[in-house]
Amino acid sequence: VAFSPDGKTLATADRAGGLHLWEAESGRALLSLNEHKASIRALDWRADSKLLASAGEDGLIVWWDVKDGWPAISKADAHPPVRAPGTYGKIANGVLAARFDREGRLCTAGRDRKVRLWDAGGKEIQSFAIADAQPLSAALSFDGKKIIGGDTAGNVHFWNLETKK
Repeated sequence: VAFSPDGKTLATADRAGGLHLWEAESGRALLSLNEHKASIRALDWRADSKLLASAGEDGLIVWWDVKDGWPAISKADAHPPVRAPGTYGKIANGVLAARFDREGRLCTAGRDRKVRLWDAGGKEIQSFAIADAQPLSAALSFDGKKIIGGDTAGNVHFWNLETKK
């Protein structure tokens, strides 16, 4: 569940990949957004309330244009699973966390044991690996200079972002 920053819209997601937008004041259904094929693990609104990001166990990240309900940007296998030697069968995929910063960049954490930063157009800027645990959360610092990630081992990681010259 995530309220838009302007307080007008509520987004809800479920384990079946259902994503719905609701009018916050009345509870009236506005839109059903159908793209995910598995559990949606994260929802976050861009600061202007015009875009909603959804991320799920299907490995998909979608930046939704909430005015018309169409994907503005869609990234399949945004955190592709890595098959360890001697591993057989289906490998767990998925994006576990997604969070916008004030500039519209999106920070995600996935089952590939990486935290990734995407620009406002959906292009990957940087990624950071966690060797011994699964990342569960990720966010950008208020000043936009660091990415912070939390993992299943209880560790908090801080990474400096590359600066453009």
